Amino acid sequence: MEQKDGMGAVVCLVEMHFATGERDRATGLLVTVIERIKAKAGCHGCWVSRDAGESGIVRYSEIWQSEPVFHAHVLSDEFRHVLTALDMSSREPTVTIGRLSHRRGFEHLIDLRRGPHAAAPAHPHLSED
Repeated sequence: MEQKDGMGAVVCLVEMHFATGERDRATGLLVTVIERIKAKAGCHGCWVSRDAGESGIVRYSEIWQSEPVFHAHVLSDEFRHVLTALDMSSREPTVTIGRLSHRRGFEHLIDLRRGPHAAAPAHPHLSED
């Protein structure tokens, strides 16, 4: 996902709070456009999820190839559905937009667990066996 200019992919993370009935309506609205958004050139992912511990919280996330591609998406008809869901939130949504400068994977987790004072990995997938 790293760009030639070093800027990286653009990530948009949204957390919305809803009353129970509105939560279902907003989630349904977002689900109706996810596949169309994922099919767009430059989209690396799009997700909607409900918080397991907080029944009224919905999280919405997108990852885009670059700032220009993300900007074009924000002006699209599909993004109007996202804005409608944002407007339905019972309080101001938390929106975070930023760039991924580089990507690290599972091996990085293993390296972190092997740090100078790290105990043996507690998760079987993080063991050295």
